[in-house]
Amino acid sequence: MTKEKLELMVEGSAELKCSPGDFSGKVEGGRLLLPQDVYKFFDDLHATRDTGILIATYQHFSVYKRMLAEHLGWKEEEVQKAYESLVDLVRDHVPERYLNWNPPQYSMGAKKPKDRR
Repeated sequence: MTKEKLELMVEGSAELKCSPGDFSGKVEGGRLLLPQDVYKFFDDLHATRDTGILIATYQHFSVYKRMLAEHLGWKEEEVQKAYESLVDLVRDHVPERYLNWNPPQYSMGAKKPKDRR
């Protein structure tokens, strides 16, 4: 029997400050704490219910890397590095289905005929 991982709630922290390439997030008391500016970006996307949703949202929408870079005044590579560090930080706390999320892909938004039934 495998132990089910608990999903961390996400909160902003005025005490944490991020720097290019590092969101400076930390896991504390069953929560993922993020600096306010990083938290606000994801909260505006409604992606802060829990850490799994935040990770999956970033993975699924590639445009968010550019948008977050603009929001923070960073390069996209710095945002990606910070994201990868965040994933490493929460890996033991987030169910694997979020870390390797791969939704079905449809061309031009259409469903495959077998999916329309």
